[in-house]
Amino acid sequence: MGFSVMIVFLVIVGLSGFQSVKHINGNLSDIFNVRLPSMDYLIEADRDLQQLLVSERSMIFAATKSDIFKDLVGAYEENLQQADERWNKYKALATSPEEQAIIPHFEQAREDWKVISRKVVDGRLADTRQGRREALDLTLGIANTKFEQMRDHLDQLTETELPSTISRGVMTGRLKIDCCQLSAPLLALEYIALSSRQLYYRN
Repeated sequence: MGFSVMIVFLVIVGLSGFQSVKHINGNLSDIFNVRLPSMDYLIEADRDLQQLLVSERSMIFAATKSDIFKDLVGAYEENLQQADERWNKYKALATSPEEQAIIPHFEQAREDWKVISRKVVDGRLADTRQGRREALDLTLGIANTKFEQMRDHLDQLTETELPSTISRGVMTGRLKIDCCQLSAPLLALEYIALSSRQLYYRN
Protein backbone atom coordinates (compact mmCIF):
# COMPACT_ATOMS: atom_id res chain seq x y z
CA MET A 1 0.00 0.00 0.00
CA GLY A 2 2.78 2.38 0.97
CA PHE A 3 4.59 1.76 -2.31
CA SER A 4 1.40 2.42 -4.30
CA VAL A 5 0.83 5.76 -2.57
CA MET A 6 4.42 6.74 -3.17
CA ILE A 7 4.20 5.79 -6.82
CA VAL A 8 1.00 7.83 -7.26
CA PHE A 9 2.68 10.78 -5.57
CA LEU A 10 5.72 10.44 -7.83
CA VAL A 11 3.46 10.39 -10.88
CA ILE A 12 1.69 13.56 -9.73
CA VAL A 13 4.98 15.35 -9.09
CA GLY A 14 6.32 14.14 -12.42
CA LEU A 15 3.29 15.45 -14.29
CA SER A 16 3.61 18.80 -12.55
CA GLY A 17 7.24 18.99 -13.63
CA PHE A 18 6.28 18.04 -17.18
CA GLN A 19 3.70 20.83 -17.32
CA SER A 20 6.27 23.34 -16.02
CA VAL A 21 8.77 22.30 -18.68
CA LYS A 22 6.02 22.54 -21.32
CA HIS A 23 5.19 26.10 -20.22
CA ILE A 24 8.88 27.03 -20.21
CA ASN A 25 9.29 25.76 -23.77
CA GLY A 26 6.15 27.63 -24.84
CA ASN A 27 7.37 30.89 -23.33
CA LEU A 28 10.84 30.52 -24.80
CA SER A 29 9.34 29.77 -28.20
CA ASP A 30 7.16 32.89 -27.96
CA ILE A 31 10.10 35.06 -26.89
CA PHE A 32 12.56 33.87 -29.56
CA ASN A 33 10.13 33.27 -32.42
CA VAL A 34 7.69 36.16 -31.93
CA ARG A 35 8.60 38.83 -29.38
CA LEU A 36 12.27 39.41 -30.20
CA PRO A 37 11.79 39.22 -34.00
CA SER A 38 8.82 41.62 -33.70
CA MET A 39 10.92 44.18 -31.86
CA ASP A 40 13.75 43.69 -34.35
CA TYR A 41 11.45 44.32 -37.32
CA LEU A 42 10.05 47.48 -35.70
CA ILE A 43 13.51 48.84 -34.90
CA GLU A 44 14.78 48.08 -38.39
CA ALA A 45 11.71 49.64 -40.02
CA ASP A 46 12.24 52.77 -37.93
CA ARG A 47 15.90 52.87 -38.97
CA ASP A 48 14.92 52.55 -42.64
CA LEU A 49 12.47 55.42 -42.30
CA GLN A 50 15.09 57.62 -40.64
CA GLN A 51 17.56 56.89 -43.43
CA LEU A 52 14.84 57.64 -45.97
CA LEU A 53 14.24 61.00 -44.32
CA VAL A 54 17.93 61.85 -44.61
CA SER A 55 17.83 61.05 -48.33
CA GLU A 56 14.64 63.04 -48.82
CA ARG A 57 16.09 66.17 -47.26
CA SER A 58 19.55 65.78 -48.79
CA MET A 59 18.17 65.67 -52.33
CA ILE A 60 16.76 69.18 -51.80
CA PHE A 61 20.30 70.55 -51.95
CA ALA A 62 21.80 68.18 -54.52
CA ALA A 63 21.98 68.98 -58.23
CA THR A 64 19.39 66.84 -60.00
CA LYS A 65 21.80 65.94 -62.81
CA SER A 66 24.49 64.71 -60.42
CA ASP A 67 25.32 61.15 -59.44
CA ILE A 68 24.79 62.14 -55.81
CA PHE A 69 21.17 63.02 -56.51
CA LYS A 70 20.62 59.72 -58.31
CA ASP A 71 22.12 57.85 -55.36
CA LEU A 72 19.85 59.74 -52.94
CA VAL A 73 16.76 58.87 -54.96
CA GLY A 74 17.89 55.25 -55.09
CA ALA A 75 18.49 55.20 -51.32
CA TYR A 76 15.05 56.75 -50.77
CA GLU A 77 13.30 54.07 -52.81
CA GLU A 78 15.35 51.25 -51.27
CA ASN A 79 14.66 52.33 -47.70
CA LEU A 80 10.97 52.81 -48.46
CA GLN A 81 10.76 49.25 -49.81
CA GLN A 82 12.73 47.80 -46.89
CA ALA A 83 10.57 49.60 -44.35
CA ASP A 84 7.44 48.19 -45.98
CA GLU A 85 8.89 44.66 -46.06
CA ARG A 86 9.89 44.74 -42.42
CA TRP A 87 6.54 46.18 -41.43
CA ASN A 88 4.74 43.34 -43.21
CA LYS A 89 6.95 40.80 -41.41
CA TYR A 90 6.15 42.42 -38.08
CA LYS A 91 2.44 42.55 -38.88
CA ALA A 92 2.43 38.81 -39.60
CA LEU A 93 3.65 38.20 -36.02
CA ALA A 94 1.45 40.76 -34.25
CA THR A 95 -1.45 39.06 -32.49
CA SER A 96 -2.10 40.92 -29.23
CA PRO A 97 -5.21 43.17 -28.90
CA GLU A 98 -2.95 46.14 -28.11
CA GLU A 99 -1.02 45.68 -31.34
CA GLN A 100 -4.14 45.12 -33.41
CA ALA A 101 -5.58 48.36 -32.06
CA ILE A 102 -2.51 50.42 -33.07
CA ILE A 103 -1.74 48.82 -36.44
CA PRO A 104 -4.59 50.49 -38.43
CA HIS A 105 -3.60 53.92 -37.08
CA PHE A 106 0.01 53.39 -38.13
CA GLU A 107 -0.93 52.19 -41.59
CA GLN A 108 -3.23 55.17 -42.16
CA ALA A 109 -0.55 57.58 -40.93
CA ARG A 110 2.01 55.86 -43.16
CA GLU A 111 -0.17 56.24 -46.26
CA ASP A 112 -0.82 59.91 -45.45
CA TRP A 113 2.91 60.51 -45.07
CA LYS A 114 3.81 58.61 -48.25
CA VAL A 115 1.64 60.89 -50.37
CA ILE A 116 3.35 64.04 -49.08
CA SER A 117 6.84 62.53 -49.11
CA ARG A 118 6.41 61.47 -52.72
CA LYS A 119 5.54 65.07 -53.61
CA VAL A 120 8.91 66.11 -52.18
CA VAL A 121 10.73 63.68 -54.47
CA ASP A 122 8.61 64.59 -57.48
CA GLY A 123 9.21 68.28 -56.83
CA ARG A 124 12.97 67.75 -57.02
CA LEU A 125 12.73 65.45 -60.03
CA ALA A 126 10.90 68.25 -61.87
CA ASP A 127 14.18 70.19 -61.59
CA THR A 128 12.54 73.62 -61.43
CA ARG A 129 12.96 76.48 -59.00
CA GLN A 130 9.29 76.23 -58.02
CA GLY A 131 9.55 72.45 -57.58
CA ARG A 132 12.59 72.84 -55.33
CA ARG A 133 10.85 75.52 -53.27
CA GLU A 134 7.75 73.37 -52.82
CA ALA A 135 9.86 70.31 -51.94
CA LEU A 136 11.75 72.29 -49.30
CA ASP A 137 8.55 73.67 -47.78
CA LEU A 138 6.97 70.21 -47.70
CA THR A 139 9.92 68.33 -46.21
CA LEU A 140 10.30 70.87 -43.41
CA GLY A 141 6.57 71.36 -42.95
CA ILE A 142 3.67 68.98 -43.43
CA ALA A 143 5.85 66.05 -44.55
CA ASN A 144 7.79 66.31 -41.29
CA THR A 145 4.54 66.51 -39.30
CA LYS A 146 3.14 63.43 -41.04
CA PHE A 147 6.42 61.60 -40.53
CA GLU A 148 6.42 62.22 -36.78
CA GLN A 149 2.77 61.19 -36.49
CA MET A 150 3.60 57.92 -38.22
CA ARG A 151 6.62 57.34 -35.96
CA ASP A 152 4.53 57.99 -32.85
CA HIS A 153 2.46 54.91 -33.68
CA LEU A 154 5.64 52.94 -34.36
CA ASP A 155 6.96 53.95 -30.95
CA GLN A 156 3.69 52.84 -29.35
CA LEU A 157 4.07 49.41 -30.91
CA THR A 158 7.66 49.13 -29.68
CA GLU A 159 6.56 50.13 -26.18
CA THR A 160 3.86 47.47 -26.36
CA GLU A 161 6.31 44.73 -27.34
CA LEU A 162 8.90 45.48 -24.65
CA PRO A 163 6.74 44.89 -21.53
CA SER A 164 5.31 41.74 -23.11
CA THR A 165 8.81 40.36 -23.74
CA ILE A 166 9.94 41.20 -20.21
CA SER A 167 6.79 39.63 -18.74
CA ARG A 168 7.38 36.41 -20.68
CA GLY A 169 10.99 36.33 -19.52
CA VAL A 170 10.02 36.79 -15.86
CA MET A 171 7.36 34.08 -16.14
CA THR A 172 9.87 31.70 -17.69
CA GLY A 173 12.34 32.38 -14.88
CA ARG A 174 9.71 31.61 -12.27
CA LEU A 175 8.73 28.39 -14.02
CA LYS A 176 12.37 27.31 -14.10
CA ILE A 177 12.59 27.83 -10.33
CA ASP A 178 9.36 25.87 -9.79
CA CYS A 179 10.66 23.08 -11.98
CA CYS A 180 13.91 22.88 -10.02
CA GLN A 181 11.99 22.87 -6.76
CA LEU A 182 9.89 19.97 -8.02
CA SER A 183 12.89 18.03 -9.27
CA ALA A 184 14.67 17.89 -5.91
CA PRO A 185 11.90 16.16 -3.92
CA LEU A 186 11.13 13.98 -6.93
CA LEU A 187 14.67 12.62 -6.99
CA ALA A 188 14.68 12.22 -3.23
CA LEU A 189 11.42 10.26 -3.29
CA GLU A 190 12.67 8.06 -6.09
CA TYR A 191 15.78 7.29 -4.08
CA ILE A 192 13.73 6.49 -0.98
CA ALA A 193 11.36 4.31 -2.98
CA LEU A 194 14.19 2.31 -4.52
CA SER A 195 15.99 1.95 -1.19
CA SER A 196 12.82 0.84 0.59
CA ARG A 197 12.05 -1.64 -2.16
CA GLN A 198 15.51 -3.17 -1.92
CA LEU A 199 15.21 -3.52 1.87
CA TYR A 200 11.75 -5.05 1.47
CA TYR A 201 12.99 -7.76 -0.85
CA ARG A 202 16.04 -8.47 1.30
CA ASN A 203 13.78 -9.08 4.29
